[in-house]
Amino acid sequence: MAEIDLSSTVSQNFRIRRRDTGSIVLNFFTDTANSIPKNVSTWEFFMTVKTNPDDPDASAVITIDPSDVTVTGTGNNVVTITIPASDNNIDARSYYYDIQAKKADATIQTIFQGFYIVVQDQTDRIIE
Repeated sequence: MAEIDLSSTVSQNFRIRRRDTGSIVLNFFTDTANSIPKNVSTWEFFMTVKTNPDDPDASAVITIDPSDVTVTGTGNNVVTITIPASDNNIDARSYYYDIQAKKADATIQTIFQGFYIVVQDQTDRIIE
């Protein structure tokens, strides 16, 4: 049975409009044909967005913890990371991000990394 290869990090840029709610959906499968769901319900997912990749997590502009992530799907293989509009109330520019998974055996793997690009919005009267 094939295992999803998390040893190689996927580079993926995300683009979001400033002050919008964002949602990142990840699907995990145990095979390359994407037909057998990989149960990730025991994993914890973290997302961090920083101005500089060398900054400590305490200086991050956005931090998403496991409590902000949902795992659904018939095989517990669909991970949804929701970034609230209030978290995206940051300067329009490019940032660095990554998404890491902490597995049940305590191993940690970076799944995605890249640029988190915030695009300027026009409407700001609904954000308080």
